[in-house]
Amino acid sequence: QAGGKYRWRAMVLPLIPAAVAGMAMIVSYLQVHPWLMSFGLGGLVATFVLGLVFWLVTSLSKFHSDMARDVKGLRYDISGLQAAVAHGNHVPTFLNESFSYLWPHISNYVSDMLVKTVGPAVANALPKSLQGSIHFDDKCSLGERSIEFQVLKATKTKQDTSERTFENLTLLADFAWNGHCKIDLKFCGAWVGIANILFRGRMIIELVGLTDAPPMFSGIRVYFINMPELSFGFTGVTSAMNISSLKSAILNVIRQQINTRLVVPNRIGIVVDEKADIFSIKNPRPEGLLQVRVHNARGLPACDRNLLGQLTSSDPFVKLYCGANEYRSKTIYKTLNPDFEPFVVTLVVSSLEHQRLWIEMFDEDKLGDPDFLGKTHRLKVMDLARYGKDKKFLDLEDENGQTGSNGTICVTAEWRPICMRLWTPPGEAPRAIEPDRMCYVFVGLYRAVAVPHGVDGRQTNCWVSASCPEVVQESRPALQDSDKLAFAGSCSEGDSVAKLRKKYELLKGRGMSIKEMNDILECGEAALAALETDQTHTSHLETFDFNFAFEFLVPNVNSAKVTLKLMNTLKGDPHESRKPHDTEVQVGQVTVDVAQAVEGIEHLTYPRKILKVEDTGAQFEVRLQLRYVDDQWVPKEEK
Repeated sequence: QAGGKYRWRAMVLPLIPAAVAGMAMIVSYLQVHPWLMSFGLGGLVATFVLGLVFWLVTSLSKFHSDMARDVKGLRYDISGLQAAVAHGNHVPTFLNESFSYLWPHISNYVSDMLVKTVGPAVANALPKSLQGSIHFDDKCSLGERSIEFQVLKATKTKQDTSERTFENLTLLADFAWNGHCKIDLKFCGAWVGIANILFRGRMIIELVGLTDAPPMFSGIRVYFINMPELSFGFTGVTSAMNISSLKSAILNVIRQQINTRLVVPNRIGIVVDEKADIFSIKNPRPEGLLQVRVHNARGLPACDRNLLGQLTSSDPFVKLYCGANEYRSKTIYKTLNPDFEPFVVTLVVSSLEHQRLWIEMFDEDKLGDPDFLGKTHRLKVMDLARYGKDKKFLDLEDENGQTGSNGTICVTAEWRPICMRLWTPPGEAPRAIEPDRMCYVFVGLYRAVAVPHGVDGRQTNCWVSASCPEVVQESRPALQDSDKLAFAGSCSEGDSVAKLRKKYELLKGRGMSIKEMNDILECGEAALAALETDQTHTSHLETFDFNFAFEFLVPNVNSAKVTLKLMNTLKGDPHESRKPHDTEVQVGQVTVDVAQAVEGIEHLTYPRKILKVEDTGAQFEVRLQLRYVDDQWVPKEEK
C-alpha cells in the first residue's frame, strides 16, 4: 500500500538526470566525438544512480513515518485477528459485503415466494370463515438492510462416502436480521403491514470435497442446525382475534417452508465439480441414531385449579425438538410428577458434533393453547451420546432461562452409528450381518425419463411418491413425496419422440452404444433404452430432473423394499357442469429390493440403476444404498 503512494516518484524523478545524459549522447553522436560518447554513456549510468539517491532522500522520511503508522495498525489488526481465532470466532466482513450485493435479488425471490407460495398456504391454514380473505401485495420488499453475520468459525471435517472420504471446510456463522421491510397484505378488506421482523440463528456453510484444482472444492451445501428464531409485528388496525389467527398462520407456514428446505436433515446443495455426485453434496448419509427416552418429570408447576380455585395439578406432556423434527408424548393427566412409561424417540442424526435437541413440558388445555411448564437448555447430541443408559436428571428452565422452580426431567440416551460395515475390535474377524439387523435405506432419484405427456395437455405436475411397508417408528415417514415439477406444456418438434427416434436410429446405425449416444444427445440413457425396446406409446415424452432423496429406517434387511410411484396432477375438465377439480393419478410404479440390488457390490452402493416403471415407457434413474445400524460405538479419540 505504501509503495503505491510513492510509485510515481520512482518512475518520474530519475528521468530528469537521465534526460541530461541522453542529450549528451545525442550531441556526441552529431559531433562524432568519441570522448563525448563515452562521457554520455558514463553520465547516463551515473546520473540514473544520482536520480535514485535523490528520490530516496526526498521520499524516505515521509515513507518511513507513513509505514510506521501502517505497520502499527497492521499489528493491531493481526493481534485482534489472533485473539478472535484463539476464541474460535471472527467477524465475517467479506460475507456481509457479499450478502449486501445479493440482497436485492434475495428480496425479489422472497417477494415472489410470499405471493405464490406463502399467501395460498396461509389462506388454507386460516379458519374456514377467514379463508380467501388474505392477499400479499405484489410490491413487497425486504428493504435495504441485509442479513448480518456476526460470528464466523471455520473448521475442517471429514465425510465418508462410497467413493472416497471427503475433506470439507465447514463454516459456522451466527446471523441476525432486524429488517426494515415493506411487506403489505390485504386481510378482511383492510391493508395490514408486517414490521419489526427478527430473524436470527446459526447457519452452516460447507465447502464439500476439497481438491487440489480450482475451484478447490466439489460442491457447496447450506443449512440450519435448528429452526432460526422468527418473530414480527403488525401495523394497521383490525380485530385482535383475527390478527392472532393470522400471525399464527403466517409463522407456521414460513417455519414449515424453512424447515422443509433448510433445516437438517434438509439442505440446499450445489454441485460445482461436474464429476461430483449431487447426493454426496446435498444428502450426506446420517452418522447414526440417537434413541432418547424421557422417563419421568418431578416437581412441575401447577396450572389447573381445583373446586376451591387453588392451583393443585397439571396435565403434562412432552415435546422434543431436533432439527426440522418435532415429537410429542401422550398426556399424563392430573399430576405434577408424571411417569411417561417411557416416552421413546428415535432420532436420525446428521451431525453428531453440531446438532442440538431440547425438551419442553406443557400442560394440556382443552379450551385453549397449552400452558408452558418448563424446558431444558439446548443439549448437544454428542453429550447425550456419551450419557449412555445412565439416567440423567435435568433442571427445567422457565421462560427466562432460570432454574429452580420448574422441576426436573429424567432422560437416558443410546447412540448407534450408521455404517457401511459393523465395527470390529482390532485383530478379530469381521462380524456377520444378522437377518434382524436394523438398516438405513437410501434411494436417490436423479430423474424420471420418457414420462408420457398426453395430447390433451391436462397434466400440470409430475412427482414421485416413495413408500416402504415397514419402517422404524418416529424415524422417517413410511410415505414420502418428491418435489412437484411442472410439465413443460405442449412439446415442440425438437422434443418429439419421432425426432429423437430418428437421431437414435442414425447413431445406432453407426454402431454406437446407448452410453455413447447419450453423450451426444444428452437425453438420458433411460430414454434411449425406452426407444430401443419400443416402449414409447405417446406422441411426447418429458424428462424431469428431481435430484431428490428418499430415506427409510427399516427393522431388518428383508424390509428394505421401496415402491416408487410416478404421479401426475390432472386439471379438472372445463366442460364439467360443476366447478372442475384437479385430481391426482398414478401413472405407474416399480418396486425395488434395495438389499438384493446392492448385494455383493462394494460399499453396498449401486451408483446408477435404471428402473422401468410398470404400465408405461417411463424409467427412473436412481442411486441405491444400504447401511447397517451398529449396536457398538467407540468415540473417535478412543479408536
